[in-house]
Amino acid sequence: MYANKEEDERVSFFIFCHFFDESTSALQKGLSVIYLHFNGSHRAMRGAAMSVITAVSGFVLLTVTVVLGQYGWGVTYTSTQICAVKGSTVEIRCTYTYPSRQYNPYRVVRTFWLTKESNNEPVDLRTDPEYSGRVQYQCENNDCTLRITDLRESDSAEYRFKFITNHEGGKYSGVPGVTLTVTDPQLQVHVRRSTVNSYSNWTELTCHNNCQLPDQSSYIWYRNGHKLSSEKQYLHLNTFDSVDSFHCAVKGYEQFPSPTVCEFTSLTPLLLNKADLFLFGKVLMFLF
Repeated sequence: MYANKEEDERVSFFIFCHFFDESTSALQKGLSVIYLHFNGSHRAMRGAAMSVITAVSGFVLLTVTVVLGQYGWGVTYTSTQICAVKGSTVEIRCTYTYPSRQYNPYRVVRTFWLTKESNNEPVDLRTDPEYSGRVQYQCENNDCTLRITDLRESDSAEYRFKFITNHEGGKYSGVPGVTLTVTDPQLQVHVRRSTVNSYSNWTELTCHNNCQLPDQSSYIWYRNGHKLSSEKQYLHLNTFDSVDSFHCAVKGYEQFPSPTVCEFTSLTPLLLNKADLFLFGKVLMFLF
């Protein structure tokens, strides 16, 4: 995602053109001067608006205003959609770039993250009371990371990175930003069975969550409603009954368990003796 320039830097060209008629000598024509004065880099010029300012004694002063484009300016996020669970910690990362120039080079004087504005001014997350004590910035070599701890549902928002240079109007934001969704655990049990051979009968269950969970999370497994001793994300089963059911939860979020999985039933061959076959035949004859 590339940054939008909030205030375009402008370049002014002052062009002095000497008007001469047929009586003007070649030497006078050769001495006619076109003077260009500009401020800023010409490499990113896009479009121009020209107007006549004044005309005095055969000279015309033209002003050409060129709006600089976004060449060399950018903000790139590693991810634009993040889902995290309440109480966990999330990190949002980005990289920013700006053009280099030899004369009066750009220098970044401030970097910060924001979600909103107040009186048309961006609100730095570090000064927002809603994030007090929960926000950390880390920037190095044009790489910046926002870290938010103890996530709340109210933290769900679009987070944008902004940097300000030493040049007037050099304020740049990464728009659109990163959308963070903070929610309760949304768990599912994924089933993986052994297919090596007919004698292998193990099954592995995974307590899967689409959102980022708190660091070092512990899991709770239930078999037929009874809690098991395992606290790992994976549950390995060597034997089970066809009527068994399983579900899982994250420790501390037991009120948000996964749906129950009971897909372990298997068909067994029906063995009939001669008496059963004879009786079964009689039943068929009676029915038809």
